Amino acid sequence: MKVVITHNNERTLGLLTQICEEQAGNVSAVHAGTFAQTLRAAFEQMADIPDEWFILVAGDQILLPGAVFKISMLTVKASPDIFRISGWGYDWLHRELRLMAPCAYRTAMIKNAIRFIDDKSLRPEYDVVASMYRIGKTYIIDNELMTAIHDCEQYYCDIYRKGYTQAIKNADYIKKNNLLNRPDITNDHKVFRFGIKDGMKQTPYRFDEIMKELGLTEKAPL
Repeated sequence: MKVVITHNNERTLGLLTQICEEQAGNVSAVHAGTFAQTLRAAFEQMADIPDEWFILVAGDQILLPGAVFKISMLTVKASPDIFRISGWGYDWLHRELRLMAPCAYRTAMIKNAIRFIDDKSLRPEYDVVASMYRIGKTYIIDNELMTAIHDCEQYYCDIYRKGYTQAIKNADYIKKNNLLNRPDITNDHKVFRFGIKDGMKQTPYRFDEIMKELGLTEKAPL
């Protein structure tokens, strides 16, 4: 099954590419600016492939053993109205299981889905799935499907940025789950928490200042 990686030059991109090549063989990577632009480019690249399904993976994930095979087995049993199949992964920064990519998408529906990509959306992939659902193209979330570890081994600058942007996109979730008051078990979590704090205040980026305060230097490439 074809795998396409949407990325922003994450620290784990090379490792993820290697894992995908081992599990699937047919892998491409796409980066085109914002996440919405990258999603559109990935969908456009996949729209005319001969495969009935393809798998979309984010560059900040590490696939678990057998993930591609497990997802591909679910596509065999999917009814014709199914647009997307996804499962669960472990979010390293949130320290919990969450719904996430990798996801399998039905190729025949992709051209229709592209028209629902909104460049101004904070959650373009979520919005596409919701829009497709409204026109009768539904999805599967398999509660027994564990596919990836998310946001582990990322650059500090990306971790800070994610905390900052998630505070803006998911403020209610962060407050409900008390993310700001969870203990900092690693430097990743310290940087993430500072990003959340700054994002909630919507102050200017203070990444360099935070790194000096914590006595950290940026991680070397993997």
